[in-house]
Amino acid sequence: MSIKCSGLKDDIVGIIKYSVSIIFGRTDEEIKFALGLTDNRYYDLYKHLLSLIDEGKINEAENMMYDREEDSIAYLELMLSVYMYINERSDDELEINNYSRDEIYDGINMALKKYNCDSLTLI
Repeated sequence: MSIKCSGLKDDIVGIIKYSVSIIFGRTDEEIKFALGLTDNRYYDLYKHLLSLIDEGKINEAENMMYDREEDSIAYLELMLSVYMYINERSDDELEINNYSRDEIYDGINMALKKYNCDSLTLI
């Protein structure tokens, strides 16, 4: 039996929406979490990461994201999109795949820090 963390799940959604609105200047209606994002050069990678997540290889997908040395702000957008996608998983699915909402939260903060958006990690 797993403890449900709907509060943290909702907090993660809020953090991502807030970050995207501040960094990319999008209103709530304009926020998109599928890669019709701003940069199509990451489309294939994005689809591959989602495929890994769907196969239960969440840690592998996250590691692949961080293995790339990208300095484009569009890559941060991809990372936030991937974390939003992972966050849509049920608590049970995350647990089965050795992942947690705390890891999503930490990953978002690491991504924001990597792109010098440290002040947003205080949320």
